[in-house]
This record gives sequence, C-alpha cells and structure tokens, in this order.
Amino acid sequence: MNFELFSNLTEDEARQFLVDYLEQEGTAWAEAEPAMLKTGIKTKIAMDNIASILIWFFEQLETMPVKPDLTLPHWIRATDSYTNGLFEFDEQSKILILRGAYLLGECFVIEHKSLSWDIGDAKSAVKHMPVVNGFKHSMEMSPIMVVENIYKKVLADGAPIDCIQNIINTWQGFIKNDCKV
Repeated sequence: MNFELFSNLTEDEARQFLVDYLEQEGTAWAEAEPAMLKTGIKTKIAMDNIASILIWFFEQLETMPVKPDLTLPHWIRATDSYTNGLFEFDEQSKILILRGAYLLGECFVIEHKSLSWDIGDAKSAVKHMPVVNGFKHSMEMSPIMVVENIYKKVLADGAPIDCIQNIINTWQGFIKNDCKV
C-alpha cells in the first residue's frame, strides 16, 4: 500500500482518483466477468459471492522476493513475520488486488444503503484513499488495504484462505442497523 501516494493528493485529486478508480474497475470487471463465469465462480457482486471471487483472485497472484532492509535492527530482521513478508506483488497481481478491492467495496455499498464510497479522512491513516464509509463509530474501510492485507496474511503468515470470509464477516458486524437495499 502506497500511503504516500494518497496522502500527497489534494482533496480534489483524491476525489478524482476515486471517480476514475470506480469507473475503470467497474468497466474492467464487466469485461473480465464472462471469463470468470466459465470457471464456475458466481460473479454477481454480492456478499454471498465475494469471498469466492477474492479466493479466485488470490490463486492468480504472483510475488517477487525483496531484499531485507538492512537499516532495521537485527532483532526485527530475524523474526519469522519479517522474513516471511519479504515479497511484493507483481504488476498483474497489483491489478487483481485493485479489482478485488473494488468488488469488496461495491458489495458493501450495493447491499447496505447506509454505506457509500468516499475518500478517507484527512486526519487518518487512510487519508484520501478510496474508502467505504457509513460504518458504526465513523469507521472507514479501505478496501484496497483490506484486500492487500488479507492476501499478505495468507502468504506471509500462513493464515487459512477462509480468513477472507472471517474478515468480511467482521466488517459486516460494523454496519449500522440499516435495511439491505
């Protein structure tokens, strides 16, 4: 996640990024959906399907090793969590992460009238990122961060792939009591 990219955007630039992101990913999904249907995956943007779609994307991911940061103390570099995380996603995988994030966010927005796309609060870690807001306690979900972190958790920490559904369920628990759309 490139926090600096988003935090350096003006509010107007961030809003334009959000508009472009939603438009481009919506178009890309419409183009990719027929091929995915052939794999047997249900592709309707819905809570019942999103975990399966994200798992399918996960199975397509490729990583590249990265070198350790020698400026970090040895005791950090020696941990399993650090050494297991010495990778980055290749360019095609980054596109899949963005697409999966779009679909995750859209599921929440489509199914819950209290939720909407916006940009992250300028005073938070998700500053100017595409977020879904309207959750309890003014929480904002950055779908890009959520999806990237899920995939890293599975790859680096050996978490079971079904943690995807657990994380979706957790976010569903933060939804205000509204009627589904």
